[in-house]
Amino acid sequence: MFLRSLPALCLLFLSSLAFGPAQAYAEDNLAQQRTIFLKAEKTLNARQYQLFDKLILQLKGYPLYSWLQYRRLRKTVSLKQAENISEFLVEQADSPYAAWLKRIWLDYLAKNDLWADYVEEYQRQRNERFQCHFYWGLHQLGEDDRALFGARDLWLVGHSQPKACDPLFEWFQKSDLFTSNLIWQRIELAMGSGKSSLAGYLGRFLPSEDQEILKQWQHIHRHPRELLNCRDWDALGVWKAKIFVHGILRLSRKDPELALRVWDAKKDQFELGPAKLMPVENRLALKLAVRKNPLARNQLRKIPDDQSDAPVREWRIRDALGQKSWPDVQSAIARLPEQESKLPKWRYWSARAMEEQGDELAADEAYLDISTARSYYGFMASDRLNRHYSFADQPLEVDEAVLSSLEGLSAFQAVKEFLYFKRETQARRQWWHAIKEFDREQLLVASKLAQKWGWEQIAILTIARGKYWNDLSLRFPVSYASLIEQQTGEKKLDKALVYGLIRRESTFDKHARSPVGARGLMQIMPATGKQIANRLKEKWKSAAILYEPEVNVRFGTDYFQMLLERFDGNPVLAMAAYNAGPHRVNRWLPQGTEMTADNWIETIPFKETRQYVSTILTYAVIYQRQLNQPTSKMSGYMPVIAADTKPPKPSTIYSLPIKSCH
Repeated sequence: MFLRSLPALCLLFLSSLAFGPAQAYAEDNLAQQRTIFLKAEKTLNARQYQLFDKLILQLKGYPLYSWLQYRRLRKTVSLKQAENISEFLVEQADSPYAAWLKRIWLDYLAKNDLWADYVEEYQRQRNERFQCHFYWGLHQLGEDDRALFGARDLWLVGHSQPKACDPLFEWFQKSDLFTSNLIWQRIELAMGSGKSSLAGYLGRFLPSEDQEILKQWQHIHRHPRELLNCRDWDALGVWKAKIFVHGILRLSRKDPELALRVWDAKKDQFELGPAKLMPVENRLALKLAVRKNPLARNQLRKIPDDQSDAPVREWRIRDALGQKSWPDVQSAIARLPEQESKLPKWRYWSARAMEEQGDELAADEAYLDISTARSYYGFMASDRLNRHYSFADQPLEVDEAVLSSLEGLSAFQAVKEFLYFKRETQARRQWWHAIKEFDREQLLVASKLAQKWGWEQIAILTIARGKYWNDLSLRFPVSYASLIEQQTGEKKLDKALVYGLIRRESTFDKHARSPVGARGLMQIMPATGKQIANRLKEKWKSAAILYEPEVNVRFGTDYFQMLLERFDGNPVLAMAAYNAGPHRVNRWLPQGTEMTADNWIETIPFKETRQYVSTILTYAVIYQRQLNQPTSKMSGYMPVIAADTKPPKPSTIYSLPIKSCH
């Protein structure tokens, strides 16, 4: 019913959107407009404003006319332009340019101490610089009560604020609201965020006796192993429990076993109620579990169900899986709250536990219920039953008239022009602004428009916003087909698996860059790329070459092939190493005896890597279908994980004494 209703949106679509249809242009006229646009940009960059003002008159109605107006105004922001800026902000209120120009205008007003204008123009901004300027403006206009409370809220955070806030804070610090109690509140926030230097800066506002307490806190923060030694905790007054807990949590990051021993030995010296005790107990249990420490099992079990957090409840199950203790797996799943126990992963592992203990009838019934899903656990359940996979492919069918209506809107014509000029960043910003108020049906139509344009990543992300998952041709495009065919063929790699890896890494965005600096389709780090170039005896110019699909896929498949060779052809280990690094995968190998791949994946310590591997396996199965390959079992990608032949490192912690301080 929903799919059939999409064509009916045609009559409602335009009326529901704030921006209207763009002026239609013949192709020859559009080509002429593009030429004038480039010339206008050139004159604007050269600050030839008179010539620019003449050229832009020829571009009224052109999709990027407003973009040029915005650029002209931002280059010449001044009081002389105030009327033009105000007019633009009103006329272009629904465009992204208005918000960008507003911020530039506010900065200009603040820089020139035009506080009455600033306060009048200000609208709520996320950026704290503008907020600080706003409250400083209120102070300048005599509205001190509003300004003080606004300043307090901006000051009371666990991180440093921009320099623009300094005048406001210096004035606030002279007020009656600025108390030792408030300073300690911010110090606590800063220490909790790991900002010890900020806490030290704040300490200068404290009385001298309190400064000494803060110095002790900072010392424990930097050297948490000092908790082993005796100290006069009572000298720290009301802060002693917080400082002790802080030190335990810091110690647990690098040495959870030692942290547990110190905690158990000394926690009774402090007045810690359940509200303070249980978060620490949960954290220690989790840290031990992800390190697969033998002490984890007891720590996980002893936390009462009503005081355990979700990660601890999950790691009870994973710890039992790591031990291959199937009764304990069932017991841990039974301890889950009802809503968590219904998650597909725990229903799958409940069925596996039944199967391993010989209750095959109950296991098959549980598998059957899960196997209808197009997911990692659904495919795994289907493999256990030797059943065909359920793909539930239901492509969206949108009437061409609806697509044309959307495509004809001014905002989307602007996107199209940015794409024509290969200005991907501007096209994306325009796109996301254009659809930010869309309802579900409009998002789905927009996703089909992006697909029509061959804008794969945007199509995938847009349909995800609309929460529609069953259009497989849109969500799993066969992009860069000849390139991937060539590289996988030369290296004898599984094509569907490589497609799954690229889909997970970059969603086929050749411009993708991760927060840590990985680049391109297969998200290669520059250092790794340079090593690959040296191995392939290719010239390394700069990290920019990783944005070239031909280079990126060649390097990425070479690296993946190297990982496969390193891990004896095991795709599961190679995928985990691609994400987390081979050194970590070596540490995660099972000790003593081999382990089934599904078990090993579920017990990977890093949540991101667990999801990464299971996602690529799922995508690989879907890509077998998209590539018209015979669909083989997902378990075919999942050979048994061989045991690590190296003996585990012996623990040396028990030789460290916990000093008695009585």
